[in-house]
Amino acid sequence: MCVKSRLLCPECGLHDAVIKNGFFVKNTGHYSMLQKPYCKRCKHNVSEQTETLTYRERKAHRTQSVMRVAMEALSQRGTARRLGLNPNTVAKKVVRLGAMAIKLLGARGP
Repeated sequence: MCVKSRLLCPECGLHDAVIKNGFFVKNTGHYSMLQKPYCKRCKHNVSEQTETLTYRERKAHRTQSVMRVAMEALSQRGTARRLGLNPNTVAKKVVRLGAMAIKLLGARGP
């Protein structure tokens, strides 16, 4: 059964060639099963997580908590203390959040 998907292939840029190709089990986070789309044109496996904020993160469920506490103008060390995380984890998440913000603001234009 060939069901068309609305995902955009990051390699060739088309969404007409992307089909559903089963599921894969994710061991961390809130969603345990994610779709595994496949691009028929360029033979590339596409992920629903690609181009998202939590792509390839081990503690994806903590990103939103770090973002909320960082918006309260708490330091990185204070954020780590409040959430019970390692300061290095908080630093990596803040860098990732900043990179995503720059990417989104750059895409919006002047």
